[in-house]
Amino acid sequence: MLRKRSIFSEQEDKSQKRKYKPKKIKLLENFVSIQGEGHTQGMVAVFLRFKTCNLTSLCHICDTALRMKTTPEAEYSIMDIIEQGKYSNYNYVITGGEPSLPIYHDEIVSFVSKLYLYTKENNIDNCMVLFETNGFKIVELIEKIKKEVGKSWFKENIHVVYSPKNYIIKENKTNKEIVKEIETKIGKLLELGISDNNLCLKMVAFDKNNKFGKTFMIINMILSNNVVPKHIIYIMPEGVSKEELLSNNKIIYEYCITKGINFSTRIHIMHNMY
Repeated sequence: MLRKRSIFSEQEDKSQKRKYKPKKIKLLENFVSIQGEGHTQGMVAVFLRFKTCNLTSLCHICDTALRMKTTPEAEYSIMDIIEQGKYSNYNYVITGGEPSLPIYHDEIVSFVSKLYLYTKENNIDNCMVLFETNGFKIVELIEKIKKEVGKSWFKENIHVVYSPKNYIIKENKTNKEIVKEIETKIGKLLELGISDNNLCLKMVAFDKNNKFGKTFMIINMILSNNVVPKHIIYIMPEGVSKEELLSNNKIIYEYCITKGINFSTRIHIMHNMY
């Protein structure tokens, strides 16, 4: 009797043999909506929001802090979430909280490896898995994911929006150290094979009382060092209301035009898409 040949090559069959077996995933929220920020702004996506963050007590600009404190996690079937992709062109945004926390790695890798197999089995050519992260353990998480999926699928479909908070929280670091940390993280993600078209450095302009001086100073240093590809840099104003965003937008987009870098507002807030 002839054995039916797998639809996967030897290189791309490895995710079936590894240890990541969770069939369910604990999330703060799971919903379908429009991506409001960054380089994929405007795209419909399935959102997977994790609850816990490594900066909960340090980051004063978090817009989900109250929900993280008051809303319990719920358990979702990974396959049910994958099948939600029918309503989002198989685009998924994994956010938080902080999804790169090690406690979430097994569940996330299980989700991505199952999605990979699902897209192969169902001849789905295009999808997106986008991570919104402060960078905490994102390199380690992406390394694990890379081992579970095919090389071309990884390069085409894995996106990272890295939004560092090391210049916002109060740490005893110099601006030079902060910039070095950002550049190193971006460099490692590119070395792992994240396409520069799928990578976004999203800097939140937070210090309005100082005319965003701290944010602009850090970005000026990044631009001067010429280590981070310029076209992946986005600046987004802080704001949890339409009025707050409108009051912050002008000075920021004028700076972006002057420097030749990208501007991102928050369209889900501007248009009340919750």
